[in-house]
Amino acid sequence: MESGVPSGLGGAVERLAAELARQEAGLAALQTELGAARSALAEVAAWRPASRSDAIVGTDAVAQIVARLIRHCDPMIRSMVRTINAQPEADAVVSQMIAERGRNHLGLKAIYPIPAIGTERARTHIQRWEDLGEQQRLLPEVRSEFWVFGSDAVVSLLSWAQPESGYIVIRDPLDVAAFTAVFDLSWDRALPVGGRELSGEDSHLIDLLMIGVKDEGIARYLGIGVRTVRRRVAALMDLYNVESRFQLGAAVTRSRETGKVR
Repeated sequence: MESGVPSGLGGAVERLAAELARQEAGLAALQTELGAARSALAEVAAWRPASRSDAIVGTDAVAQIVARLIRHCDPMIRSMVRTINAQPEADAVVSQMIAERGRNHLGLKAIYPIPAIGTERARTHIQRWEDLGEQQRLLPEVRSEFWVFGSDAVVSLLSWAQPESGYIVIRDPLDVAAFTAVFDLSWDRALPVGGRELSGEDSHLIDLLMIGVKDEGIARYLGIGVRTVRRRVAALMDLYNVESRFQLGAAVTRSRETGKVR
C-alpha cells in the first residue's frame, strides 16, 4: 500500500472517476440540446399570430370576464358543462345579462352530463336555466368544460378536464370556430333532457345504449330502476333474436332503415 489506498480500491477509484467524467460529458451535451430546444421554442413563439390575445384568468375573475363577453358577443352562448353550478358567480352574471338583453335576444345552449341529473340540486339548477330559455341536452360524459360566446371568444379550462387549473380566454378566430364545431357535433349526438316525458321509452333506451350510456345512466334518464333497464334490454334482445347489446343496436338500426320497427 504505497499510496495509502487500500489494496484493490485503486481500480475502483479510477473507474468511478471515468464514470463521473462520462456523466459530465453527457450533461454538457444535454445542456446543448436544451439550449437548441429553447431557441426553437422562441422561434415558434415569434411566429404566433399578432391578432391572438389569449389570457389566463383565475377562477375569481371568470364572472367579470363573462359579463364583458356577454355584453358584446353574438347572441348565442354555448355551454359545455362538466360540473353543475361550478361557477355560481358566473351563473348569476349570465342571469342578469339575460334580464338586461331579454331572453328573446340571447340564445343559450348547454350540454350536461347524464350523471348530473341524479341529484335534486342539479335538477333544480337545470330546471332554472330551462326556465330562462336555455336549450339543453345530455351526454353520457362531459370530459371538460368551456363556454363559446358567439364567434367572439371561448372561456375554457386552462388544462383539459382539470377544474383546478384555472381558465383561459381564447379569441383566435380559428380556435373559436374549432370549439364551436366540437360543441355542435356533441349537440347533434346528445339527448334531450326529460326522457320520461318522451314517447317510445324502449326506443330511447336503445339510443342510450348505442351511444355508450351505462345502465345506471339510462335509469336516471328514463326515471326507472337499473333492474328495470336490464329486464327491458333482455326483453328487447329476445324480441330481435340477438345475443348481445351490440347486435341489438344493429338490428334496431336495420329495422329503422326499412321502416319495420317492432
